[in-house]
Amino acid sequence: MDSELIVHQKYGEKGASIYLIRPDGYIGFRGTLAQRDLLLKYLTNILKEIPE
Repeated sequence: MDSELIVHQKYGEKGASIYLIRPDGYIGFRGTLAQRDLLLKYLTNILKEIPE
């Protein structure tokens, strides 16, 4: 949750959005709240690639 609007300011976002920032600081995912299903698909694909 970006209650202080730090991400909004850094990336120039004006509305309600979802950002997934990778550990290296790059944006892994960016979308609207209506696209949260795409975030789930993105994370599902990434987690499939992690060996057990």
